[in-house]
Amino acid sequence: MKDKNPANISFKNSKPYSKQFDDIYYSYGDGVEESNFVFFDNNDLPNKWNSWNKSHFVIGETGFGTGLNFLLALKKFKEYIKQNNQKVLKKLFFISFEKYPLSLNDLELIYKDSDLKDLASELIENYPCKTNGCHRLKFFDSKVILDLWIGDIHDSLSSICNFQNGFVDTWFLDGFSPNKNKDMWSKDLFKKLNSLSNQHASFSTFTASSFVRRNLEECNFEIKKVKGFRNKREMLTGKIKNKYISEKSTNEFTWPLLETREVALIGGGLSSILLAKLLVNNGIKTTIYTENSTLATGASGNSQGVVYPLISPSNDILTNFFISAFSFSSNEIKRTLKNDKESYKTCGVLQIDCPSRSTKKIENFDCDESIKINLSEKQTNLTTGLDINQKSIFYPGGLWVSPKNWIASILLNLKTSKLFTVKYNKKISSIEYLNPNDIRLKSDNNTNFHHEACIFTCGPYIKNFSQLENIPICPVRGQISLISPKYIATKEDSYKIQYNKINHVLCYDGYITPPDPRSGYQSLGASYKRNNLNTSYSEKEHSENLNSIIQSIPNVNWDNYFENKIKDYNVGIRATSRDHFPFIGPLLNNLPYDKNIASNFYPNIFLFTGLGSRGLTSGPLLAEIMVSTILGEPIPCELNLLKKIFPNRKWLKMISKNL
Repeated sequence: MKDKNPANISFKNSKPYSKQFDDIYYSYGDGVEESNFVFFDNNDLPNKWNSWNKSHFVIGETGFGTGLNFLLALKKFKEYIKQNNQKVLKKLFFISFEKYPLSLNDLELIYKDSDLKDLASELIENYPCKTNGCHRLKFFDSKVILDLWIGDIHDSLSSICNFQNGFVDTWFLDGFSPNKNKDMWSKDLFKKLNSLSNQHASFSTFTASSFVRRNLEECNFEIKKVKGFRNKREMLTGKIKNKYISEKSTNEFTWPLLETREVALIGGGLSSILLAKLLVNNGIKTTIYTENSTLATGASGNSQGVVYPLISPSNDILTNFFISAFSFSSNEIKRTLKNDKESYKTCGVLQIDCPSRSTKKIENFDCDESIKINLSEKQTNLTTGLDINQKSIFYPGGLWVSPKNWIASILLNLKTSKLFTVKYNKKISSIEYLNPNDIRLKSDNNTNFHHEACIFTCGPYIKNFSQLENIPICPVRGQISLISPKYIATKEDSYKIQYNKINHVLCYDGYITPPDPRSGYQSLGASYKRNNLNTSYSEKEHSENLNSIIQSIPNVNWDNYFENKIKDYNVGIRATSRDHFPFIGPLLNNLPYDKNIASNFYPNIFLFTGLGSRGLTSGPLLAEIMVSTILGEPIPCELNLLKKIFPNRKWLKMISKNL
């Protein structure tokens, strides 16, 4: 849902000032120096990193504000890695909360003359829409990760996944003055911070308020008063004294960790490549098995695919996920293809209102305009340059991308790693769980391969495995038609000029893309045939693709825009679910289910499927969620979403009702 609480700020002495709280964001003298003193020096950062014995460090911050503390953390961690690239610590997570997010314009004004301008420009370039939920942003080759939770901090803290009984190493308690915003300094909040902290977590804050000190002490924090910044007499710092560790019931939802540093991925599409990238970057040896002679065939081999959010007004969890996923996927595509601008284009996507796919419910959905804009018939015509004469929803950040080229770019980097292997022409027909660190994969020619862990990423073909035959996946065939824009020749006929041009992706009951600058072809798709695994060309489905645009947008004479004759095609088999959520997570065994959830898992066997026709949008963030969860890192989504994507969610629902 749309953020209802945009920051209301003014500038005093060129520094940001909150009108909501009648308070400054940071010292008028030197905000950078103040942040360094209060939050970094008093948490012994970056010195603490030198002796850190884990691969990642987690900073939690109670108020993101202008992002100053994050930018300083990014700067310091960059310097640390450059000087200590052989040490254990490789990654910094910065988890921050903000109820009143600043606008992009405000951020640009704040940092336009700052020494942090270059780092701030990275933040501004990746800054998410102001929509409630968790937004993951990656910096410094993914060595620094910002999870920005927008919304009320109490709601956000309650929805964070905390399977490890605490994972934050240092807290920056940074909110407006306690006497102006008591909610940010309450016992309820500090109790939640305690439960999310590891047992040795430290904290610091600019205030020395007795109200704050008492609340911290009552929530098992050990308090120390120290000299404050410059003329400020005192401030508070300290650490966890005793942790709140709730006794978990046996039927409480959980995910097991990956208990090895070696994984097999069964499947050769986009899902496998996205997971492989993250696993290898985390030092995990990864082998992909594909039955084909190349990777990224099927739907992953389309020449163009469309990236835009799925908005389902009746399903907040699904919609909020897709809005976050859309921003994350867009950033990932642009970052991966930064040297190949012809493989994607942020051209905007229009969802046309037509009888077979009404946009009325989406129109009424309150959403940030950076995500969607409702267009009248006249506005639709002006935006597209076509006489469509129908209302539409415009997604200004929507884009098309070449999945093949995106995957090729990821593989280019993966293939330089000794941790990455691909086994081509190896169709895995069955797996056998021998023990927690020995899973036998058997190919169709009876060759055996042994791995310590495996993840099924083979789309609808998971049904071929006995362990997965009860997962309710539905295969859906989709055929894309590649067509040529219509051209007219000059008098000299020495070159061709396009007669009419489509500049945006148009979605209706199907979709049509602008021309791919490399091939010159447009993608027209896609058919939708349930329970059909046939991958052969269908002339009937090509005709259906043509008829779909003609019937859905009848006011345009499409004969003037493209040739009806097909130039090429691609067929992919999507894996879909009835509730539109994928199946991602640990695999349950086939024994009679026990209400003790943890006892039902196959150790080191996981599932990643069911992304449907929106895998280009959802896949990158889902891969982040999967890998973060199994590696015990901070998870970039709400607990409710993890329950929704859990492979055996029907059984989970029964247990929660004590059936």
